[in-house]
Amino acid sequence: MTECIHPNSTIITDGFGGYAGMDKHFNDHVILNHEKKQYRKGKFSMSTIEGFWAMLKRAVIGVYHKISFTHLQDYLDEIAFKFNYRKVSNRFDILINRMMAVNLPLTG
Repeated sequence: MTECIHPNSTIITDGFGGYAGMDKHFNDHVILNHEKKQYRKGKFSMSTIEGFWAMLKRAVIGVYHKISFTHLQDYLDEIAFKFNYRKVSNRFDILINRMMAVNLPLTG
């Protein structure tokens, strides 16, 4: 984590003991311990990321069944798109417009 996250960051985690000591490496460490019924602390909540993980798990179980490491980023990009636009009714149009904006190589 210290290689990928800026030291001035605030880290928000669940109560897993493996996260102990994060405050020594980062600006702040907020723990939301679900076992103690802590789901929100001030402006901090993990509901959004838990919703994303739930969507990812459902995709693996119900659609993909297996994910290869080679295409992992592509799977994550797809789920992130679906999650970010989950409340938008015209997300298919948005997807098509984005695809048309990308210059794909022609195959012959």
